[in-house]
Amino acid sequence: MKIYKTLQEVLRPNHPVVLSIGYFDGLHLGHQAVLKRVMQIAEERKGQSAVFTFSNHPSTILRPDHPIENLYSPDQKVHLIKEFGIDLIVVIPFDLEIAKQSADEFLQNVKKILPFSHLILGHDARIGFQRKGDPITVEEIGKKEGFAVEYLPPIKRNDMIVSSSLIRKYLASGDLKTAEILLGHKL
Repeated sequence: MKIYKTLQEVLRPNHPVVLSIGYFDGLHLGHQAVLKRVMQIAEERKGQSAVFTFSNHPSTILRPDHPIENLYSPDQKVHLIKEFGIDLIVVIPFDLEIAKQSADEFLQNVKKILPFSHLILGHDARIGFQRKGDPITVEEIGKKEGFAVEYLPPIKRNDMIVSSSLIRKYLASGDLKTAEILLGHKL
């Protein structure tokens, strides 16, 4: 298990990399499904599972006057991902340079560092400048750059689609029980 906190320190893996990209706040049931799929494909391909995430929520740069409150600290998030059994974690600060990159630029830059063969994302994942990297765009980039793309369907509990924003809503209202059901673990 390797954790990298700068792009410069990432060592190119010797095995195929199966990657997911996201903020993974709370490592809720939807995130867990993504990580399970990453690990499953990595095992099938005799490769390495990897997560590319950020130490700060993108809203701290994109909307600094109204940043989204984290469910967990960056260290807690990395600890949960590590406990899940992911082989490589890249956790870097989200900054203006990253914010300005198109989905194509961002994915090419990540691929230079972590030459991934598969990209696994949650149903609502958006990548790149102004979140323009929707599933159709990312799949086109994958065809062009030579990696497979898989978007997982939403995970539901109690007829609700699991999301970090929904969990925040339940926490704000004091409903810890429902928040923990959506998280899939205790707070």
